[in-house]
Amino acid sequence: MSNLLVFGDPSTGLLGHKTNIGLVPPSVPPEVDHLSVLSVASNQLTTLVLTTQGELISLPTNQKVKIKEKVISIACGHFHFLALSESGDVYSWSDHQQYGSKNGQLGHNDVLPRSKPTRIQFFDELEPIKICCSFASSFVITKGLELYGFGSGGSYILGNGKSCNVLEPENISDDIQQLWTSPFCHHGFLQKTGGHYQGFGSETYGQLGFGNKVFGTMVPKSIDFKQNSILDFALTWDGTTVLTTKNEIYTAGKAHLNGTLNDKFYFGKVKELKNTKIIAISSGSLYTVLMDANNGFWFYGDPKIRQLIQINSTKVIMKLKWDNYNKNCKNGINSKSNTITTTNTTTNTNTNVDNNNLIENDFKNKNFINTKIKKLISCFHYGTFIIYEAHEVIQDLVTHLKDGKCCDCEISDIPMIKMLIEARTKNSFSNVKDALEKNCSVKEIMCFKHWLYSGTVENIDLWEKPKKFLKIVHLGDNILDDLKLLWENRHENSDFIVYNGKNGQPVPVHKFILYARSGQFREYFNFLDKKMENSSIDFSEKNFNVLEQIFHFLYTGEINIKLIKKKFRTQLIDAPEFYRFSPDKNWNKLMSKKYYDYLHNK
Repeated sequence: MSNLLVFGDPSTGLLGHKTNIGLVPPSVPPEVDHLSVLSVASNQLTTLVLTTQGELISLPTNQKVKIKEKVISIACGHFHFLALSESGDVYSWSDHQQYGSKNGQLGHNDVLPRSKPTRIQFFDELEPIKICCSFASSFVITKGLELYGFGSGGSYILGNGKSCNVLEPENISDDIQQLWTSPFCHHGFLQKTGGHYQGFGSETYGQLGFGNKVFGTMVPKSIDFKQNSILDFALTWDGTTVLTTKNEIYTAGKAHLNGTLNDKFYFGKVKELKNTKIIAISSGSLYTVLMDANNGFWFYGDPKIRQLIQINSTKVIMKLKWDNYNKNCKNGINSKSNTITTTNTTTNTNTNVDNNNLIENDFKNKNFINTKIKKLISCFHYGTFIIYEAHEVIQDLVTHLKDGKCCDCEISDIPMIKMLIEARTKNSFSNVKDALEKNCSVKEIMCFKHWLYSGTVENIDLWEKPKKFLKIVHLGDNILDDLKLLWENRHENSDFIVYNGKNGQPVPVHKFILYARSGQFREYFNFLDKKMENSSIDFSEKNFNVLEQIFHFLYTGEINIKLIKKKFRTQLIDAPEFYRFSPDKNWNKLMSKKYYDYLHNK
């Protein structure tokens, strides 16, 4: 299971799907379904995937891009890429022999093409911290908050008052906190350290919101937004979308709000979304995608793209419906091995929006629930990547996987691991154990165990041998489902018992779950029994059903309050502090004031 979903047109191969039949609904891209993803950069020819381990994968070739250092950030222009390493080195390369370097956007003081990542020596002593690209230009922000630009100066996109190309990085401005631009445009926005915002570059369609229709704004100029009031910008070729801290949407330029070509020279609020809380935005070349707090996706864009996704209405902004997408997509909606299901919810919408286009088919990925959206990233062609944080249960398991106090570096006979191997591989524990121990190193086995707990691969190189054995087995459908199954079968395969209540009722559990999810039990195991030989502990002062539901939450992230008598429900309120675990969205919602009466009276 990856922490990456994608939807759109897969025909180019840039979305990680090898199918060209129909549109892909929100689903895990098969080409990277084993990777934990930190970021994605996608231009007209290539999608670059950055893993949490600092490795780069190029799509559609699915080849590894080799940089000796760990990469922490990537950016792309129309035909070129930048990468920032953990040590502060900036690398550049292009995926087009003719146009990827002709404007000097690679920053090497020449226009020579470079197909492999090459370090930009100019920044060796400047400590870069952020990178960004526009169509054929590149930008770097240093630790001293200095902004450097190089490449094409067309439409004044470099913001240096010139329209000529710059072959070597040039200092453009100081005290820069943030910069926004995109591979599809010649304009951009920046935030100064005081929180004020400025726009620069092309203004042919009014996309900077200054009220002008001119060739470009030569140097950064203040835009009409209060300081620190903007969460994000999304830039198309000829338009701009702004997401404010109040979750409101403003647009300027064409933006293609209703598929027309009417220019909009000032930023104006999109009234059709006034009752919808937007939490993330992203733009491709001529379209914009927005995500609301209920996992609903909205679209506005060019008529050709509207036709592609079968939107025939001329309404301003449309809610995406997945029923006209490819329902047979692997890992997608309605597939046999799906990780995504549909739900029916109710969202307040403006009465001016066509309700026929507001069918609530919002996807719900089982590992996506209770998580935080980190980023939406749209492609040149129609397609959007969704990067999100893994479920807290999975995060805790992976965090403590290498601790060494609960499991050895070898695949052991710990009942939990045995059960997970059989659930995740549909094969016997002994067969998998023998195959790995005979053919894989300790590090490769640890890589396998990382996949076992998270569904993602920590190190691509170490994954090659374990993957050979996985070809003859079947992957589990869903990690959280496996953990629920582990909980349901705990009476058969537990390795630890918590006694509870006046009669000493037993709650069978697994040591590693308690160790990974609870600071209280982690301290107990470390202090009293580092070898984990103790098989029980007594928590007799707690109500049995309360304790059982707390453990159920530690396994699955879910809790059923109806199984607890109302006089004992208030014990849940102190549980996170007592057991020292981080309450997630579900727990906080359950304990909120809204549910106070429910806890006491229902």
